Amino acid sequence: MSIYRRLFLWFCAANLLTLAVSVLIAHAIFERGADRPPDLGDLVLQAQVALKHDRIDALDVPDDGRRVLIVRDGRPLGRDDLPRPVQRHLDELTDSDAEVRLPRGLWLVSRQLPASGPDTWLIVMQGPPRRAPWMRWIPVGLQILLTLIVIAGVGWVVARHLSQPLERIQAVVRRVAAGELSSRVGAPLEARDDEYGRLARDFDRMAAQIETLVQSRDQLLHDVSHELRAPLSRLRFAIELAKDDRTPETLERADREIARIDLLVGELLALARMDHAGAASASNADAGAAEEAAMPTVDLRALAEDVIEAEAPQAALRGVELRLEGDARLEAAADPESMVRALENVVRNAVRHAPSKTPVVVRIEKRGVDAVIGVVDQGPGVAPEELPRLFEPFFRGKSAQGGEGHGLGLAIVSRVLRAHRGQAEARNRETGGLEVTLRWPAGA
Repeated sequence: MSIYRRLFLWFCAANLLTLAVSVLIAHAIFERGADRPPDLGDLVLQAQVALKHDRIDALDVPDDGRRVLIVRDGRPLGRDDLPRPVQRHLDELTDSDAEVRLPRGLWLVSRQLPASGPDTWLIVMQGPPRRAPWMRWIPVGLQILLTLIVIAGVGWVVARHLSQPLERIQAVVRRVAAGELSSRVGAPLEARDDEYGRLARDFDRMAAQIETLVQSRDQLLHDVSHELRAPLSRLRFAIELAKDDRTPETLERADREIARIDLLVGELLALARMDHAGAASASNADAGAAEEAAMPTVDLRALAEDVIEAEAPQAALRGVELRLEGDARLEAAADPESMVRALENVVRNAVRHAPSKTPVVVRIEKRGVDAVIGVVDQGPGVAPEELPRLFEPFFRGKSAQGGEGHGLGLAIVSRVLRAHRGQAEARNRETGGLEVTLRWPAGA
């Protein structure tokens, strides 16, 4: 059974139960309240006027369950005899103002009429209204019918209000499962400030992330095939030449292409490992402190010195000076191997784009609770529109077109920092050049 029908039936059942109890209680109160002696205040005045004008019969209203009698000296005026209940209690009723309760809801009430004589009494015999028993339930039936209509209408609106958002989200989920990754719940459900609104916003964020991941996967497959096609073609050409010409230069060319493919595959494997580490870190976000505590404490200056020492020969070939600045000793929780790889990629990229006879500065500092490593060069920088894509796999800016590398270095850097619950950022400096900043929580 759908949630809409469940809500509707439960709502109606609860209200019907409440209605039944309230009708029974109201009926009991009504019956109890009806079992009271009649009020004769106005009737005494009417009786005196009727006696004065000899219109005693006008006081009797039998259809309302009431009989009015005027008794003088023990005899009824305008009647031949008295009803039996009045006869049995006549002495009590004509002795003083009295109220006598009889069985079956019958009351006998008497009041003296001093204006009409000392021994003149108004006696009222009040019983249940003279109508069929089923007529007493007409107001209750109308109340139940009206309440049922209201309950059904309100129940339909409430159940529809609660189930319609789920139906909309379910429809979007089915479209996404069918491959329409751009489907979103959207407004107006996202604008609601309740559980449905939060669910819609979370689902749309999830759908957007899934769409981005699928697009990234497709783009990655396209880029990998593109990057592998060129060296494989050159390798095939070199092998064809080697069949006819077994010179060392031809074999050396084939060896270079194999090394290039091996480097690309190695970077792809590293990127995949970084993605896996980032996903594991995100899935264990609640245990973030424990994740950091499991990492060793690393001397960042010593780590940077090792990277600079490793990249110094390549920098010397390009005429670039590598310089280390910042705190003399700064320790932070980090995975040494992956952080060295990230810093190597950043420094290598800076050396590759730095003009000859210019410095590349590696700066180490602590900002609040974060450890920060910045790498600054004086190269051409990056076009502003390219900065947001700088850490995407296989992306190479205009200044890097035709150069070395496959565009995976900075993507690996981004994954390493994400695994450390940090981030990598890049910006163009006002004085020229590019500054890449690695920032992550320093404390374990």
